[in-house]
This record gives sequence, C-alpha cells and structure tokens, in this order.
Amino acid sequence: MKISNRLFFRITLSAFALIMAFMFLFLRTMASDENERFESKITVYSSMLPRLFASPMYNLDDRMVDYLVSALEVDPEISRIEVKNERGGTILMRTKNASGIPLVSKMDVVHEGVSLGALNIEYSDALVQSRLKQTVFYYLAMLAALLTVLGVIVFWTSFSITRPLYQIVDLVRQISAGEPEGDAKIVVQGELSILLAAVRSMRSELVEREASVLKAKDDVFKHELESTLAKQQLDLEREAHLKTEALRGELQTTLDNLKAAQQQLVMSEKMASLGSLVAGVAHEINTPLGNSLVSASYLSDQSRGFLAMVDSGSINRSQLEDYTRAIQTATELIGTNLHRAAELVRGFKQVSVDQTSDAERVFNLNDYLASIVNSLHHQIKKTPYKITIDCPADISIASYPGAISQIMTNFIMNSLKHGFRDRPEGTILIHARCVEPDSLELTYRDDGYGMDAETLSHHFEPFYTTMRNTGGSGLGAYIVYNLVTQRLKGSIHVESAPEKGIMYIIQFPVQFTDPGACS
Repeated sequence: MKISNRLFFRITLSAFALIMAFMFLFLRTMASDENERFESKITVYSSMLPRLFASPMYNLDDRMVDYLVSALEVDPEISRIEVKNERGGTILMRTKNASGIPLVSKMDVVHEGVSLGALNIEYSDALVQSRLKQTVFYYLAMLAALLTVLGVIVFWTSFSITRPLYQIVDLVRQISAGEPEGDAKIVVQGELSILLAAVRSMRSELVEREASVLKAKDDVFKHELESTLAKQQLDLEREAHLKTEALRGELQTTLDNLKAAQQQLVMSEKMASLGSLVAGVAHEINTPLGNSLVSASYLSDQSRGFLAMVDSGSINRSQLEDYTRAIQTATELIGTNLHRAAELVRGFKQVSVDQTSDAERVFNLNDYLASIVNSLHHQIKKTPYKITIDCPADISIASYPGAISQIMTNFIMNSLKHGFRDRPEGTILIHARCVEPDSLELTYRDDGYGMDAETLSHHFEPFYTTMRNTGGSGLGAYIVYNLVTQRLKGSIHVESAPEKGIMYIIQFPVQFTDPGACS
C-alpha cells in the first residue's frame, strides 16, 4: 500500500475512534444525568405532594384539589393523576396520552394522623427518551460531516506530499542512470523545494566533476591530478559541513514545532479539565436550585390557599398552625439550598480561574486541595471510593495553583477510571509536608490495581498507554511530568506494583508566607 493511502486510512480511523469514544462518553453521561433528574423529581414530588393535598382534602375543598391537579397536569412527564378518598373512591382523575414506560407513584394523604385518601401519579419517561434520541441523531450527523471533511483534507494533504516525493525519486534514478535532464515539470513548494534544488545541484556538480577528472587525466601530470583530487576531497568535506549545518537548522525547526505541539497539548488538557469542571458546576448547583424552586412554588400555593381562607372568613387555629409550619419548613429548605449553591459557586470559581491561568499567587494549600476535590464531587459521589487530604491547615505558599490543580485532577481521574476500575472500594491519600525551608513535597497515593515493571518504565512517555481500547490517550502522565519539571521547576517520582496501587512524590520550590508553619 502506498504511503498516501496508509496515511489517509490511519488518520481517518484514529479520528473516527476518538470521535466515537467521545460521543459514547457524552451520551452515557447525559443519560445518567437525565435519569438522575427524573428520579430526583419523583422523590421531591413524593415528599411534597401529600402535604399539599392534605389541607384541601381535609377541608373538602374540591376547588383547591382541582387547582393542584391542574398545576401538576402541566408537567409533560406526568401522564395520569388520580385522587382517592379514604374509602378508595376516586375524587378526581386526569389522564394524558403518553408513550414510553410508565412509572406509578402511590402516596398516602394524612392530616394530623388521620388518613384522608391517596394520591396516585403515573410518570412517563417519553420526554427523557426523546431528548436522548435527538442528541444521538445530532451527534451522528455531526460525526458524518466531520469524517467527510477530515477524509478530504487528509487525502489532499497526503497526495500533495507523496506525489512530489515520487517525482524526486524518479529524478534521482535518472541521474544514476546517466539520462538527460527530465525534471522540468517537477513543481514543489516548501521544504521539498530545498530537496529538489539539492538534487539538481548534485547532478550539476557530478557533471562538472566528471569533466574535470577527464580533463585532468588528459592534460595534466600525476602531481596535478593528485592535487585536484585533494582539492575535490576538501570541497566534499566543506560541502558535507554545509549540509550538516543545514540539517542542524532543520532539526532545530522540527524541535521548535514539537515544543509548540507540546504547549498545545497542555492547553487542550486544560480545556478538557475546565469542561469537566463546568459540567460538575451545572450538575451540583442544579439540585439545590431545583429544591429551592419547588419549595418556593409550594410556599406560593400555600399562601394563596391561606389568603382564600382569610377572605372567606373560614380560617381556624389548626389551619393557621398548618400554614405557619408550612412557611417555616419551606423557608428553611430554601435558605439551606441557596446557601449550599453559594458555597459551591465560590469554590468552583477559584478553581476554574486557576485552571485557565498560569499566574503565580499566594494561597492556602489545604483549602485549595479541598477545593480541587470538591470540584470533582459530581464524579466522585457516584463511586464507593474515599479521598483523604493530610495537609497542615496553616501552610500558605506562593506558587502556581493552576498547575497544581491540573496535576491533582489528572491523578484523581486516572485513579477513578483506571486505578480502581470497578473495584468495590478504594482510598486516595493526598499528603503535603515541608521538606526544606523553601521546598514542598506532595505525595499522592491510591490502593488500586497498580502497574507492572514494564508499564512503569514507560509511564511518562507520550502516547504510551495500556488502556487505548478504553479511551486512554497516553498523554496524561506526560503532561503532568512537563507541568512539574517546567512550570513548577520541580521533580516527580513514581512507585507502583501490581495490586499495590500507585504513589507519586512531587517536590518543588515554593515561598512560604509564614516560615514558622513548617517548623
């Protein structure tokens, strides 16, 4: 198979695998989030609705019952609502056409220990399935478009590179066979033009040297011939030196390109980490805000009902006490959830700023490590694994928090995805200590599967991974190594063995705001 074909198929297949892996992970995460939202909604309704219906059913307020049922009927995920009295008779029932798999929630309505009846609500997951199907269709269409564009670009690029190379090879063969010049139609650009010029120059030099040698054999003595040969040798050495310098310049250019690619990889890792952080913010804040919204709606409904009883003059002490307790419960729930949301925003804000910045600043190390772990709470809480931070509470340092955040995030996610890999339990320990007056040591350790000696010897090499079939790129450890050695100006050591977990030891220079904290 030609080079162009091999290049085309390898790049296309690699891109296809990468896009499919990303799409699978995204759809899986979206499905999990939708199911969690659906289940959370049912739980909230099951806790709230019996209390909402208790008062109107106790007071035989059919109008209020109908109002509450109408409010619930607006929810597109509710397909049937049935209100029954204490004898099992149906007071009110509303039904909507819905597809999908039904889920029935039965709730007893009790007021002051007295059973008033029951509330049966049937939910449908049709909306969740519709959202998932739309997302799948969108990503399949995007995948087809991306693969088409990528295929055209790769094919054109490979053709534009390999065609001039084959032409130059044919020219070299003509020179070797002593054929006349036939390279007039060869048109190349960029670095290949340098190669073509060198081949043409070599052909000219060969012709000139052949003529010189023939003339020397016919017209000059042996001494002149030896002198000419010596001069030719000197010219060859000079030419070799010049070509060596040219190659050195090309190698330096290649090295500069590799360094630029490395910086691009680090930036891509930062953006991926920031994307995961943003997803965690949305997921974590959604729950307290949703609870606050439901409580506010419940409080509004209770207030309208109370005002109606006040206007009618039918209010009694029991109804007033129920209304007071409802207001107290709802306001406490709203306050608790909004306070939780504010704390999450403050913690995520600082971590997100640091992950997109290379600036040095002063920060409390223990608090910052806790913020990093908290930013990953949406991924950690779904697992049976435990993270412990062992760091003096009064250590404040001047360093690069963005690099530390990216390093620790990489370590934690690698442990969750690969180190533990479906284990029923696991622990992670992050330990920090002062080793010198101006040096800090961070130790990261888990008790996962670990690595064998062969894998450990290649651990920091770029693109080396044993998990490529499960989405591993082999760049995580390489990027961590560069962050430690280049950004933090420190060193990193790794230890591991099968079934013994893994341990990273990082040392780097810092400035302590309070040198006495490390004594």
